[in-house]
Amino acid sequence: MAKLIPFLSHLQPPQSAATIRLDRFSPNFDESEKFGFVKVEPYPSYYYIYPLADEAVANLAYYFTFKYKEPQDTQTYTQPVLEKIAVWRKEYETSDLFMVDKGTHLLIWDLRPVAPEPLQVFTDIQRLLYLSCDSITTLNQLEHLVKEHYIKGVSRQDIEDTMQTFVDMGLIVKDRNEYLSLAIPLGNYSPSKSVLERFQEILQSFGQESVGQIVVTRGTPENKLSQIQN
Repeated sequence: MAKLIPFLSHLQPPQSAATIRLDRFSPNFDESEKFGFVKVEPYPSYYYIYPLADEAVANLAYYFTFKYKEPQDTQTYTQPVLEKIAVWRKEYETSDLFMVDKGTHLLIWDLRPVAPEPLQVFTDIQRLLYLSCDSITTLNQLEHLVKEHYIKGVSRQDIEDTMQTFVDMGLIVKDRNEYLSLAIPLGNYSPSKSVLERFQEILQSFGQESVGQIVVTRGTPENKLSQIQN
């Protein structure tokens, strides 16, 4: 989990992170033994509210305390996650990862601290595959998609290699054979003022460059976003 967090700095971070709690109706409660929880008992405060037998209080309670079947040093192994979340909260205001689909070109602007480059441009099969991962997508689904578009000469290995490139760039997360893109479509979504200021700095550092048929020129960040979208 800690390794994934730096790639999420453009998404709103959690306000805090804490030890899990067992709530009634949750999988951890319903299948507590399966997940290694023992001595599941109502929060002590319930006994001050309800002067009832233990069984009756247990049937009324919603929040429960627990012990681990096998002792866990949760503080040690969760510390990296807590540290990454703290960094995430600091980086969020100036981080972003958004994409603009121009039909033939897919522009991905990456303003995260982990970004290898601020701008990536994908065409053809790369564009198709990336856009297809806006929701969780399997390798089999991607292979079927390529066949549906009558794209010849693209093997399953080619697809997997392309997806791995996206993963290596931090633009997609992978879990076994499932993929999910991280870039946010630029449409109803609008970057924050801090991000727009960073965006202008990047554009100014580019000066004027030709990216396929897309020309990036200087101007206000709002105008630049409008030009890129249109």
